Amino acid sequence: MPTLRYGRQLAPCRLFALAAVVLPTRCWESASAKVSAPEPLLGEYGFLTQFTDISEAVARMRVRRMWEVFRVLVFQFYDAFEGYSRPPQPVFESWVSSFGRRVDRGILRAYIDEIRKIGGRSWFYVQAMATDPNDTAAHSVKSIAGQHYVDGQPLLDVVVTNAAWADRIAGTWAEFAASMGFSGIHWDTLGDRYHVSRQGADLPGFLRHSNPVLRRHGLLQTCNFVDGYGWDRSLFGGPSIVGNVIAFPYWEAWSLPAQEDVFFKEVAPQGGGVFACYPGKSPSHAGEDWNKNAKGIWPIDLLILRWQKSRCHASAYLAIGDGSRHIQDEYFPNAALMNEKDVTKVRNQVFRACTFHNKTPKPYHQNSSSWPWVLFSCLVGILSFVAGRYSHYVGRLGSLYGLPFGKQMSATTNGRQIIDDDPARKAHLLSRKSGGL
Repeated sequence: MPTLRYGRQLAPCRLFALAAVVLPTRCWESASAKVSAPEPLLGEYGFLTQFTDISEAVARMRVRRMWEVFRVLVFQFYDAFEGYSRPPQPVFESWVSSFGRRVDRGILRAYIDEIRKIGGRSWFYVQAMATDPNDTAAHSVKSIAGQHYVDGQPLLDVVVTNAAWADRIAGTWAEFAASMGFSGIHWDTLGDRYHVSRQGADLPGFLRHSNPVLRRHGLLQTCNFVDGYGWDRSLFGGPSIVGNVIAFPYWEAWSLPAQEDVFFKEVAPQGGGVFACYPGKSPSHAGEDWNKNAKGIWPIDLLILRWQKSRCHASAYLAIGDGSRHIQDEYFPNAALMNEKDVTKVRNQVFRACTFHNKTPKPYHQNSSSWPWVLFSCLVGILSFVAGRYSHYVGRLGSLYGLPFGKQMSATTNGRQIIDDDPARKAHLLSRKSGGL
């Protein structure tokens, strides 16, 4: 059937054929775009630990306060699981965590929904190196490196984490996190404390195997590289790179200043991350070996110094949680309530140092937002294919009603000729850089 070649325009039937190829492809691209190349950090990084004994309104208010006062857009849900071996059953509206703290599903959903409304991300905390104590149904004896004790009682069995372990647990945790509406999973670790590296542990292998599993559920993943254990530069190549295995590195430093220097000199320059180093409970820092070089500095002042340094290296610092509490040690519920004087001090000294992120946050829609367009594109693609395949019938129908479908246009139109058809698809910029705070 003849058609007109006119610059870059094609006659209707040729357009139908083109749409039949392009639009179905767009269907696939739209469906997969929700987890491709996300920005590593939208804003500051905070935590939530109270999942009961508050109303949903209070939960939402805490999220709003952390965003409006401290610019927190990335939230870790600390110890919101029931046990280390497996997630809570869907029929449970509440459960008790391994530390004896109650978790209400309704409060979790309120937090998650409010975080989504402010354009942030929610991360469900899972201990990647653990099962419940003596849970032989969840692991084999050969994969256990020891037991972790708290207050003289076994808290968890320490698992040798590798690719096989990811294949075993990632799907179960991903299903729960996706059903709740989380943005992703924060895999916590114990570092090499139990010498798991000598027993065949492979944390990068675990992350590479868990990544596609989480992606299929519309989830991202991060990981805690305790004192650098398990870190591999290939896991995170920089901001907004599709091939990243993790959304950003999370670096819990205990060996100071060595691991602090590694993070800021080697890891942060790749595109930023989260620096976690606890400021302690008193200026004497008694019993805090990691803060031995900070004796005499009040925890809130030490927190400010580390937060300033992180921002000046395009990174976030684990500092604020549960509305207006600041971190003290590795047990997040121990966070101390800040008075208005401390809040003002943090705002004046932290947020005037360096610009962490200079863009307006955009909501991260992980599920349904793109599907109306996907459905529309697929339907148009199918109709276009049918129209192109049976174009001669379209031409006859057009001539019957006086429409121009299938008609030859004037050969002298702007000198174009009629020819016969051939049969045969971010780095964070700092306002200024600072050296060693």
